Amino acid sequence: MAARIVVESQNRPIENAQVLVLLPKETWKSYQTDKEGVITPNLHSETVPFTVFAAAEGYEGTVKEGWIPADGDAKIELKAYPGGGSCIFSERSGGIPGLAGELQADLNPGAGGTQTPIEVQTNNLAINGKNPVDTFIDFGQVIEVSDSDDVTLSVSIRTIVGKSVLLDYWSEHPESSGAEVAGAIN
Repeated sequence: MAARIVVESQNRPIENAQVLVLLPKETWKSYQTDKEGVITPNLHSETVPFTVFAAAEGYEGTVKEGWIPADGDAKIELKAYPGGGSCIFSERSGGIPGLAGELQADLNPGAGGTQTPIEVQTNNLAINGKNPVDTFIDFGQVIEVSDSDDVTLSVSIRTIVGKSVLLDYWSEHPESSGAEVAGAIN
């Protein structure tokens, strides 16, 4: 039986969660959970450790590192995030639910030889009330992102692995959310 990835919150399945399995050589496979919160990924190896991103509307994003399918199912627990959610960009950029525009995030290796800050660019979105060419931020730093309909969401980049980005967004910061965010994973 193939190993599965199970996405839950407080032992309840999360339907339609985004799951991104990061493979060697900066490749990936993207999935969406079924009504039981489950995916059964079709992977080339059961003995290679994989990194898994999980995200969903209404929940904080989560990273699981080092999952080896031969060891069994991966259970991923997402924390409720009222008034917000999380999303995954498999190739650096994408849309954030609720905003009419696109955000792109890249590691900026030219910044003092470190993997931060992150370079953020937008398409039809303003950052912190301006439409900049480039904005540089750190992991966990909150930026206000607005669209042409005057919808504004707070956004925080949780992690970037290769070209893949995991971020959280919210309209009102939930009290229950900790500021636990990760940095780059190499």
